[in-house]
Amino acid sequence: MKRWFWMLLAAAMLLGLAACTATVAPDDSGAGEALAAEDDEQATDDEQATDGLEITVNFEETEPEPTAAEAAPLDLEAPNTVEDQVAYTIVNAYETTNVVPPRVTGVHTYYEAPAGSTYLVMVTDVQNLGGQSARADTLLSASLEAAGSQYPGFSIVEEDGGETFGYANITDVGALQSVRLYFLFEVPEGTDTTDLTVTFTAGDDVRAGSFALSTFESRVGELAIGQEITDGETLSLTVEDIYFSTTLYPPMPSGYYHYYSADNGNTFLIVKVSATNLGGTNLRYSGVAGVTCVYDGKYQYSASACFEEDGGASLNSYPDLYDIAPLGSGTLYYLMEVPAQVEEGPVEITLYTMGQYYRTGLAETLPAAPAA
Repeated sequence: MKRWFWMLLAAAMLLGLAACTATVAPDDSGAGEALAAEDDEQATDDEQATDGLEITVNFEETEPEPTAAEAAPLDLEAPNTVEDQVAYTIVNAYETTNVVPPRVTGVHTYYEAPAGSTYLVMVTDVQNLGGQSARADTLLSASLEAAGSQYPGFSIVEEDGGETFGYANITDVGALQSVRLYFLFEVPEGTDTTDLTVTFTAGDDVRAGSFALSTFESRVGELAIGQEITDGETLSLTVEDIYFSTTLYPPMPSGYYHYYSADNGNTFLIVKVSATNLGGTNLRYSGVAGVTCVYDGKYQYSASACFEEDGGASLNSYPDLYDIAPLGSGTLYYLMEVPAQVEEGPVEITLYTMGQYYRTGLAETLPAAPAA
């Protein structure tokens, strides 16, 4: 019996040795099972590590991004009123490379566009309807869309009746007071001005309107010799003559008198006007009008003013120091010293008085001497 036991034990050992020396092909499923086993062990470890911990995730509801206020229609003709804030009216719009005050009488501030650019200018009358004083630039702001591009505007203030410009960001406008603001948009030269959109913003109120720059040409009155311009209350002005001359003498020189002579190669373009003060207080000669001219569509010149004194015996070059009494009259000369070639034209003259603009048509030539 023991003999058979040992024989069976020996056979079992031989079979076990044969199994150990067999070649085993790689088994991908076995590797997957091993990796799965490791993942199970890691998951078990993680569960043990977080056992007893409570994790809370809060999802906050976020406010949607604020959208720009939808623009209401802008009235290009009548006042735009924002209750208890502001009322503004568009007076004029034009294009220029040199923004000068409308009534230049001496030292003044002006704005010249950089090379390759021009200014599209919008002139607005703005009244503060708030209960307290406010800075001019906070009452109203503007932007312009031209040829698919957006241009922010910066504002300047007309001061001293149009004799110079001030800074809107330091100019206070009292409650119920008004100010004339010029919005300047710097655009590339040659920008198409037939399809423009301007947007004005006053607080939360946004208004926009589309227009062609030529639309505003109809708001500029006609300027012609012999024409009377008046508002019936402030002033009556008549254009007596427009001509070129290298000198300006008083009409009735006597004794010691003042006269003007242009530099060599230059001449004067002269606009002669008579003015009557219809108001109840004195009117400075410098407050009568302002004159500019443009030669060949791009060269701009501003005029200096003088007036007749002593019945025409002399000329006085200090219009900012002398007045026209109520119901009194005076004769003024606006002189623009220009190169002699300007006489060949074309020349366009603009006169500004009583808050309005008046303009001659483009003239090929103008008289070279006073009309008889």
